Amino acid sequence: MSPKQEKIDEEAYLKEMLQRLGAEGCGVTKRIIEWARQQKLGPTFNKWEKSVSFIPTVETAGGLRYPLSVQSGGDIWVQMRWLRESAPFSDEGKRKELCVRLNGIPGVQVPQERMTGFPRILLQTLHDEAALKAFLDTMTWVVAELRATAA
Repeated sequence: MSPKQEKIDEEAYLKEMLQRLGAEGCGVTKRIIEWARQQKLGPTFNKWEKSVSFIPTVETAGGLRYPLSVQSGGDIWVQMRWLRESAPFSDEGKRKELCVRLNGIPGVQVPQERMTGFPRILLQTLHDEAALKAFLDTMTWVVAELRATAA
């Protein structure tokens, strides 16, 4: 039997993130949510038995895509396990390009072999403004690539 998941709203998600990660971690999370709004991504907030998550969704001609998830454990997971199943990230060259971009974020080191699973970025790494900007720029590129391929 799979763990019970329920949909929650942004307020409940942020309250849980504040309790678990403090003001700084919650502040980074708010910036990611605001970025998702600016990108016109659909917001999905989930509650599990012991955690909460935020997963923005990208609408494409091929269906919904889920580029990342922000977890209450303090992790951001790039959803390559799912993104690799369709263009453009089914192409190894695009996955390598994304890996280079992720590794260009100050404090982030993603091994190439993780680009078929769930590369992890610690939320605390993004407390640094330059790292957060580089991360959001990278994810903006991911969203643009997903939308361009589907057009």
